[in-house]
Amino acid sequence: MSDLFSKHAVHPPQDLSNQATDAITAGELDRAEKLLWKSLKAEQAAENLAGQSSDWGNLGLVYGMKGRLQQAIEYLWKANSLHTQLGDDRLAGLDLIHLSECYSLQEEFCTAKRCLAEAIVHFSRARAENLLEQAYQLLSCHNLPKNRSGHSFQN
Repeated sequence: MSDLFSKHAVHPPQDLSNQATDAITAGELDRAEKLLWKSLKAEQAAENLAGQSSDWGNLGLVYGMKGRLQQAIEYLWKANSLHTQLGDDRLAGLDLIHLSECYSLQEEFCTAKRCLAEAIVHFSRARAENLLEQAYQLLSCHNLPKNRSGHSFQN
C-alpha cells in the first residue's frame, strides 16, 4: 500500500536533487538525469535560483560523465552564471574546474586554462584555500611539456 502512495507522492525539488546525487554516486546516470530535469522544472517554477544552479551543475556533471561534452559545457556555463549571479564564488569556481576538464577532454587547452585562471579568482574571493590550491595544481599541469602521446610528463 505504501508503494502506491510513494509512486504518486509529490517530491520537493531538494528531495529530487538529493536522489539524483545518490544516483550519480551509484553510477545510475540515466536515473540521475531524469530526476535532475524534474527538479530543475520545479526549481524554475518556484524561481529558486540556488536550486536551479545546483541542478544545472549536476546535469553538467552527468552529461560529462556520459561523454556528451557539448551539453555538459552548456549546462556548466548556466550553473556558473547563476552561481556568479548569486555571489557564490566557491561553487562558481567549482563549475569552472569542471568546465576546464571538459575543455581539456576536447583538447581546447587554452580555454581550459582560462577557466582555471578564473576559478582561481573565485576561490581567492571565497577564501577557499584547498580549492585554490587544487586550481593552481591543475593550472600548473596544463603548463607541463607534452610527450609525443599527448600526455603530461609527471615525476
